[in-house]
Amino acid sequence: MRVCVPLTSFQAEHALLAWCVFIEPTTDNGLSRLSTAETSRIRALSIGRLQEKRGHINAAELYAIGVALNDALGFDLTHISRVSAAASSPSPR
Repeated sequence: MRVCVPLTSFQAEHALLAWCVFIEPTTDNGLSRLSTAETSRIRALSIGRLQEKRGHINAAELYAIGVALNDALGFDLTHISRVSAAASSPSPR
C-alpha cells in the first residue's frame, strides 16, 4: 500500500488554497501542463493499482507537499529537512 497525493490540472482558485502545491511541467515529471498536488485528497492505494511510473517530482516539490500535508493534517515534520527529503525514496516491500 502507498499513500498518494493526486495531481490535477491547475485551476486559478487553487492559488488561494494552502493545501495545494503547484507542479510545473518538466521532462523529469512527465507533466504536459501546470498541475496541482491536492494534499487534501490523499488516498491509500494498493501497489497493484499503480500501473506505471510517468515521472518524478524534485526534492523541493516533495518538501512543499510535505509542508502542505503538515498544515492540512497537523503532522510533525520538524525532523525532516530538504536534504533528507531528497535522499529518501520508498523502499519496496
